[in-house]
Amino acid sequence: MAGTFFDAGPPDIEVSDHTGSTHSEVSIAAWGDSLLAVWNDGDVLPNGIGYGFSTDGGRTWTDGGAAPLGGGVEVWVADPVLALDRKTGRFFLSGVVIAHGPANGLAVVEGRFGEQGFQWGTPRLARAARDTLLDKPWIAADSSSGNLYLTYTSFYLKPAGTGKTRGDQIEIQRSIDGNASWSPPLALSEAAEDGLVQGSRPAVGARGEVHVVWKTIDTTAAAGGRDQVRLRSSHDQGRTFTGAVPVARVFTNFTSGAPGFGRGNGLGFPSIAADTGPGAYRGRIYVAWDESLDFYDDLPGTAGSREESEPNDGRADASAFTLGETVRGQVAPAGDADWYRFHAAAGRTVVVLLDSLAPALDVSLRLLCADGETRLAYSKSTIVRPRLVVYTIPVAGDYFVSVTPGGFGSTGGYRLLTGTAERGAERGRDHRDLFIAHSDDGVEWSVPVRIDDDPPMFDDWLAEVAASPDGTVHAAWYDWRDGPVSMCGGVSNVYLSRSYDGGETWRELGSVSRSPTAWTEVGGNLEANQGDYIGLSATERGTFVGWGDGRLGTPDVYMAAWPLAPNVEPLEPDADSRRVRLTWRTRGEVGLAATVYRRTEATDWESRGTITAGADGVLAYEDAAVTPGTHYGYRLGLHLGDVEEPVGEVWVVVPRRSLDLAIDRLQPNPSFGELQVLYVLPDDTPARLQLLDVAGRRLGERVVSGAGQGMIRMNGERALPPGLYWIRLSQSGRSVSAKAIVLRATR
Repeated sequence: MAGTFFDAGPPDIEVSDHTGSTHSEVSIAAWGDSLLAVWNDGDVLPNGIGYGFSTDGGRTWTDGGAAPLGGGVEVWVADPVLALDRKTGRFFLSGVVIAHGPANGLAVVEGRFGEQGFQWGTPRLARAARDTLLDKPWIAADSSSGNLYLTYTSFYLKPAGTGKTRGDQIEIQRSIDGNASWSPPLALSEAAEDGLVQGSRPAVGARGEVHVVWKTIDTTAAAGGRDQVRLRSSHDQGRTFTGAVPVARVFTNFTSGAPGFGRGNGLGFPSIAADTGPGAYRGRIYVAWDESLDFYDDLPGTAGSREESEPNDGRADASAFTLGETVRGQVAPAGDADWYRFHAAAGRTVVVLLDSLAPALDVSLRLLCADGETRLAYSKSTIVRPRLVVYTIPVAGDYFVSVTPGGFGSTGGYRLLTGTAERGAERGRDHRDLFIAHSDDGVEWSVPVRIDDDPPMFDDWLAEVAASPDGTVHAAWYDWRDGPVSMCGGVSNVYLSRSYDGGETWRELGSVSRSPTAWTEVGGNLEANQGDYIGLSATERGTFVGWGDGRLGTPDVYMAAWPLAPNVEPLEPDADSRRVRLTWRTRGEVGLAATVYRRTEATDWESRGTITAGADGVLAYEDAAVTPGTHYGYRLGLHLGDVEEPVGEVWVVVPRRSLDLAIDRLQPNPSFGELQVLYVLPDDTPARLQLLDVAGRRLGERVVSGAGQGMIRMNGERALPPGLYWIRLSQSGRSVSAKAIVLRATR
């Protein structure tokens, strides 16, 4: 693997130029050593999408500035996503635009790597509309057919008399001529989901199937707070689709994002990937999402009432309350911000619900750490959910809730219901965990498994999933476990995890970001400072992660490359009753180091030492500490950066010793006059054990019998004199001999 980004270290590198503006919401794609990344870019406003590229596998990057205009595109607005035709090396950028007219629009532009780096073509409008908002586009490319698929949420005006002013639905368009033209939109979400859907994504399967996943908010009483992750599939290249199936029913912490997030609600949008490689899991679909515990079954505000005590417009004079109480307050005069203080134990999930307020009053809720500065959760008004904060306390102490008016012209009263949520039988352990499910047909889905491995007191946010050609599945996300205690879980890194068994089990590789981000301390000029997603691309070379990172004080795009485990193939082991010889063949990775692990069917894996691949790229190991008849398993832990990748598992049975005439061992040898003989007889025929001197004269003889192993003392009651002796075992005309040495004892 020499000469790649993977051995460059440190593993993360800045992609965008640091200018003091916001660069976040990253999509990344890799084709060999050519990498392209796109992001929301505060430098190039109002043309709000920027890009960067690398031609050396991610070692160095060029910030390319703004995405190109033309073709009816007047401004690139947001939501950049990349798709790659891996057969031709064509990259496709999709995003929200302002089209000529003006009109709301979605556009796609093709780009390629050439001698001058990366060049864009002319953008094409996939759709433009005056009275419809087109949001959250996502694009996928089918490398087998060249088709492109674009899904999005269409927010449209409802006809008069329907009782609603706006609705929304998931729609799809396709291009079968490489972005020259696009089909009319086809609605995928059902009428019952109208106004409740968002966050669609398409993925192309191994045989050209098109799978589209999205999130549906379920406001019915029967749902009990559970929303749905839904999916539809097409088996005719996007012409028609099967009926929608539920991937999972989930509890979504929809009303507040991760600590320091600049927008006043969470997302909970799903991510999707399909295995198109030749391996055992070819065709498998993976869907990932974030999910909280069930906070709907624990009613807040049932332990008495508390009135606001003015003045309480800051941390120092915050009004105290106890979790479980109903708190009533007033925004008066206009612009008044109210602060409240409560105490909570570590591991308790706090719920603060603003369930009523004066008609003309618009306020937001914030939960803050004991320092009164670190922002842990932020909730503003949404159409389908009330203002609500849900957060699991990572360290015991005092915390703060602020109620802040959205403008300076309104006053009035409000009510907060406070309490805690207890985990029951639900999957989520705290205010947000990450889960993944898989399906081989898009209809039957596995039981979701958790992919994060942090303690149940920290946020996990914006999960992305990708499948490598070798069948390995990867997940990346913002993870909040590594910050200082004093910041109450308000500091993030980006973590990576892998599955080697088709998504059944997951192994964390650790943080790919070398410097954490305290988002409260990060400035910027775009609201979604962390973005609505991070980027993840998996190829035959490795895994490439891109994200918005605030280590320099404003959000910038960083990326990291993590290698796939080298192709290590265990060869047929060679075993006899005394030792096992093992070899693993690699693709010529000279110097590759690995720890050898061994186990039995009744024990766990234990380290047996480190080996290194020689000039032939072969890893070899000999185990002489074996017991005949035992079933041993061996595997390697490849040394890749700071972690080990488990590969090359092989099992072998150590043969039992054959029952042949043998002097198995003389002990001790040399000795100081005492001599024990361990022997083996193949049957019950009596045999003779003789003690001979160096000239062959017989000094003693014993008769032994009984098939199998036996032991006898040859010196009797007296120590043998110093010298050289022979022990001869004879039975049925056959004999074997062994040499014994007796030393002179020193005084």
